[in-house]
Amino acid sequence: MNQLTLILEIRTRSEIVDSLYKSMHPDNLITLSNMSIEEEVDSRKGLYRITIRVPLNSRYIRSSRQTLDEILGLVTVIRRIMKH
Repeated sequence: MNQLTLILEIRTRSEIVDSLYKSMHPDNLITLSNMSIEEEVDSRKGLYRITIRVPLNSRYIRSSRQTLDEILGLVTVIRRIMKH
């Protein structure tokens, strides 16, 4: 089976990493069949990495894109909040 693997690695302040993980992790526990999401968090290093593996199928690609869009949107919101 052909597969798409997406890896998003964010390196930033530990507070942002922790907030991002707390926001995303519950949603990442339940995925579509044949879809896997792995998260790696290291607050000391300011690292949040998510790896998404899906079959090359439009349904799965759309779902993985939504996950990435959600993460990037959360990073934007968290950074704005922390600036104020």
